[in-house]
Amino acid sequence: MSARRTLGGKHGTRVVFLTQGIGITPHRSILRYIAHGELPVHTTLIHVGRSGHPFREETRTLATEAYFPEGSGEFKRRVLEVAGRQPDAAYYVAGGLRFHASTLHLLRQLGIKSSAIHHDRLPNYMNKSVITPYHDLTDWRRKRVVR
Repeated sequence: MSARRTLGGKHGTRVVFLTQGIGITPHRSILRYIAHGELPVHTTLIHVGRSGHPFREETRTLATEAYFPEGSGEFKRRVLEVAGRQPDAAYYVAGGLRFHASTLHLLRQLGIKSSAIHHDRLPNYMNKSVITPYHDLTDWRRKRVVR
């Protein structure tokens, strides 16, 4: 399978990683793969986190562009800016449930095609201090099954 296909198919040469907390782990792996293979892919990383940014220095070096906002407002502004410049990129989203839901909602509002959005929600990562641009729209507690 070619790198172009695994990195979003027709959206392959520009990739935007939208990450919250521990969601950096799969994105870091992909960034390392791109760097190791010296693939001609422009990568933008936006990693939001209040309690620090694991792998910050490494991912800053690996990504073509890297941003590390600490709050939801700054995260949303950065996503708006990047999506405005890269509407045809492949978007990869990884993070907790609320972050995942709100980021997908934001990308759809911005007109990013569903075929360009790849996501990995981390259902066991229930960080109550999750940063999300739309925290009021995505209450994971409503969706939990009471047993």
